[in-house]
Amino acid sequence: MQKRVIPYLLLAGIIFLFLTPAVHADDASEWYVKGQNAVITGDYETALQYYNNALAADKNHVSAQSGKAYVLNKLGRYDEALASADSVLAVKKDPVAAEARAFALYSLGRYEESAAAYDLLFSLRQNIPEAYCTQGRAYQQLGMTTEAIASFGRCTKLDPTNLDGWNQQGLMYLSLQKYDAALDAFNRCTRITQTNATIWNNKGLAYAGLLDYPNAMSCFKTAINLDPSFEEARKNLDKAYERKPFFTTTPGPGPVPTTPALPKTSPPPGTGPANSVLTTEVPSTFVSPEGAPPEGTQSATTTYAPVPLPLAIAGVLAGAGIFCRVRQQRK
Repeated sequence: MQKRVIPYLLLAGIIFLFLTPAVHADDASEWYVKGQNAVITGDYETALQYYNNALAADKNHVSAQSGKAYVLNKLGRYDEALASADSVLAVKKDPVAAEARAFALYSLGRYEESAAAYDLLFSLRQNIPEAYCTQGRAYQQLGMTTEAIASFGRCTKLDPTNLDGWNQQGLMYLSLQKYDAALDAFNRCTRITQTNATIWNNKGLAYAGLLDYPNAMSCFKTAINLDPSFEEARKNLDKAYERKPFFTTTPGPGPVPTTPALPKTSPPPGTGPANSVLTTEVPSTFVSPEGAPPEGTQSATTTYAPVPLPLAIAGVLAGAGIFCRVRQQRK
């Protein structure tokens, strides 16, 4: 009886060998999730290591490569970010990689390429206000004032509370000597905040362009009260007292009257640019790719390493040999 049972036990063992996973392993997807969580906490160095681990496990993991491009931008490694994003876009039109590429080009001073790269991003995803603002800055650097205004306008249409977007529009309108439009933009700014000296100085310039010197002086005084060291506002106030012209009479694109000294703040990764205040260096917006886990999650997909094929074959052959030997003994 015992001899009869042995062959069946061997066959059951072989079947179990094939159907049961053997070794628990951290795979590319798990490393990617860890990278996502590190990004959320702002630990970009650790996130980069996790994404690299994911790519070591699976060199074709598109989401990990896109995440790597994003954090390389955050770390100021723009050439590497560009290369990483390009490697993704060569095989897939991924919005995270597209934005990382556009921002890297902007940061490298390749403004024309950056503006075009943002157009690619917007063909994939449109609801990224801060990305439109960065494209607007690229157009500013190229002297393309009309295009800059259009990009800043898309930014503020998506996010009416985007203070920097309104401020940049106002500056562009000042450069075109469209003072009514500039004043409207700066009015939008002062509805959002009352405590930014640069905004009040810029608003005073719009009033000065309209020859409304009393309101201009009021704005310059507010700027000085907010920032007593604001020398430009003091000079503008003196000029307004003397009723001296602030601008030339020939409209046209050119340098804006003042460059905003705005506080550098970055929104938490994944929250979107709607939560940002004002930036002089626009942060890239982290957008989770399709299939990414919900931000903040600590869970990961558990995977197992299958039994190596040679070992499985050896098990089958060994079982077959034992089975045949038992049959011969029974005969």
